[in-house]
Amino acid sequence: MNRTLEASHSPQHPEPILVIGVGNADRGDDAVGLLVARKVAEWGLAGVEIVESEGDVSQILDLFERHATVLVIDAIKSANSAGTIICFEVNEAPLPQKFSSGSTHALGLAVAIDLAQTLNQLPPRLTVFGIVGENFAIGSKVSAAVDRAIPEVANRISEKIRAIGMTPGDGAR
Repeated sequence: MNRTLEASHSPQHPEPILVIGVGNADRGDDAVGLLVARKVAEWGLAGVEIVESEGDVSQILDLFERHATVLVIDAIKSANSAGTIICFEVNEAPLPQKFSSGSTHALGLAVAIDLAQTLNQLPPRLTVFGIVGENFAIGSKVSAAVDRAIPEVANRISEKIRAIGMTPGDGAR
């Protein structure tokens, strides 16, 4: 299921900032990217477009091509404890190995980023938030540790949007 939750434009930034929540709602902690995206959408941030994605490479590449600023949230597998948040500025250095081998999507976000780099099609500003998960079983719920990370990542996204000059709506924290 890929869907756009909200799209609004501001006069200062006619092209919206894109927030992509990557995940699978039916696989426990893998849903965290979707849940963070929904939390950000609740705040009604001006000039922000929210998209949910299952990690389809062609969709992600298309979204990268149409936006200058992209913030992506995805669950990752790592030796770190569940709920650990790892933030990475893709334009400043290569994607860490933990994203390439640790994503829960076999051919998803890491492949899209690698391909966009190869094709010279990365957005000028690309930030990835990885949240370490522990439970990816089909039909399971998000673990407590990962659930606690959701508002923290949503707040970081709101702060990042403020830092680049957007004015969040009244609901932002």
